[in-house]
Amino acid sequence: MTISEAAAPPPHVVAQTPHIEARTVSGSQSATLKTVQSLLAAAPTIKTLPTNLQPSLRDLENDNGQYWASTRGCYPVTPDKYATITSACTFGDKASRDVIVLSGDSHAAMWINAIDRIGKQTHKKVVLFWLGNCGVAAQSVVRYWSFSARTVNQACAPWQDFVLGRVKALRPETLILSSSISSNVEGPGTTLNPRQWTRGMSVALTSFKQAAPRASIVVLGSTPDFGLSVPQCLAFHQTDVQTCSAPRKDAYLVALNDANFLATKQIGASYIDVMPWFCSTVCTDVVGNMAVYSGGGHISATYATFLSGVLGSALARSTK
Repeated sequence: MTISEAAAPPPHVVAQTPHIEARTVSGSQSATLKTVQSLLAAAPTIKTLPTNLQPSLRDLENDNGQYWASTRGCYPVTPDKYATITSACTFGDKASRDVIVLSGDSHAAMWINAIDRIGKQTHKKVVLFWLGNCGVAAQSVVRYWSFSARTVNQACAPWQDFVLGRVKALRPETLILSSSISSNVEGPGTTLNPRQWTRGMSVALTSFKQAAPRASIVVLGSTPDFGLSVPQCLAFHQTDVQTCSAPRKDAYLVALNDANFLATKQIGASYIDVMPWFCSTVCTDVVGNMAVYSGGGHISATYATFLSGVLGSALARSTK
């Protein structure tokens, strides 16, 4: 099942107005779909960096779910720390018996602020399992590259086995999966084969379905990929932030997102296309007065929290 929150607005919406002041939005509040659409339609007309940018440029690189989770002890570095993960990585309504599991790499962890809020609002415990450079697709099919070690991530396969075991024990009612699908997965400068990704995802999703047969499995689609450091770009182009933007057709990895969707469809899981929450015909780095990305393709915790209402509605529909 595919869930697309909104179609892109017609091109003339973006082109009509040469400039407007950035609309002030509180990132601590969740948005309705109508609000998101309105802000995205206006975003390409923002020229200068808002003086009330949330978060500030100084704080932007650490404004992400990965940093937020890791400061709470939720980051497994070595297998000897795996045993502490469930307690350190428990969010939402911690007293609830109803469990949501969020699993994947940093592109899963970047959603934790939104899903933590959803868990608290719906009275569900949220357990996060994430490991950098180790996505959802099975390591037996897709090799994840560790840039720090300059080799294939040897920790990925045992980590994936550990997560499957914990999912089986937790018996979640909802399992949310997300990971990076950009290039460089198998090494610097490499481009992932979509068929290979579909196969790797199919193997992984089948294993998750066996581990949690009663769970609603949901795969979150990929966010835009700019191929640059957004905080640095905004810092260098504060009087013309659109320099850091990209046409939707360039920032959206069509073939790999299609591969993600195909694997999801094959096992009867749900797929949520998140691209309409980030782009009109243009994918911008500033929406309203919010910085959307903390670095590369990672969304800021501020924007993730802002999207919690839209994501919550999409999850509710996909898990009926």
